[in-house]
Amino acid sequence: MPNPTSFEEISNMRLDDIEDPKPFPTGTYVWLISGMPESGKSREKQTPFWEFKLRPVQAMEDVDRTLLDEIGGLQSGKEMSLTFWITPDSVSMLRNFLRDVLGVKGGLSVTQAIAESVGQQFKGHVSHKPYQRRDGQMGLRAEIDTTVRAV
Repeated sequence: MPNPTSFEEISNMRLDDIEDPKPFPTGTYVWLISGMPESGKSREKQTPFWEFKLRPVQAMEDVDRTLLDEIGGLQSGKEMSLTFWITPDSVSMLRNFLRDVLGVKGGLSVTQAIAESVGQQFKGHVSHKPYQRRDGQMGLRAEIDTTVRAV
């Protein structure tokens, strides 16, 4: 079963037939902030964060179209997230993203600016980063490493 979608289809799969999801190909995309960002705290250190859910709306010329098609293209429903940790030393990255990348006007509180971010678009570059999975094996994760205005 190449693309199981229902709980029943997934439940009937053999464990050996389940593949790791393929990450977005590296390159630059135009991303849409697709809903109200969520706040939370990390499990271990309880560091607060804001997480933005993103949907790709355009792949730029540096994205491999063959690899993009392999994950279902831009209309696959696949999303990414962009997380900003909120500490005294890193909160300026959130400010810079909201103000300089999204163009949210100054004078707003962080909460107001985050609400203004919904539906905004920006360009973000996807890179691949290796990580150690819980089972000790190495995996590959896609992350957005650079953001700029989508002008």
